[in-house]
Amino acid sequence: MSTTEKTPIVLIHGLWMTPKSWDTWADRFRAQGHEVIVPGWPGIDDRSVDDIRRDPSALKGIGLRQIADHALAWAVGHATASVA
Repeated sequence: MSTTEKTPIVLIHGLWMTPKSWDTWADRFRAQGHEVIVPGWPGIDDRSVDDIRRDPSALKGIGLRQIADHALAWAVGHATASVA
């Protein structure tokens, strides 16, 4: 990364949240020139809360182990030489 590039920002949502919970912050950081990455859990991805409430079947069988494994796989797949 050159000295003029801004550090990418990864925002991870918590339990019982979705990536959309970060929309305001993501917009703010993007406006400052950062690349913002907001990955979702398996089964949630970019779905709205209302959509998940209407059809929660995608979450069946997803527990802490699956969430942790998903997050780790995502992080390993997006690893860089330098982490701020």
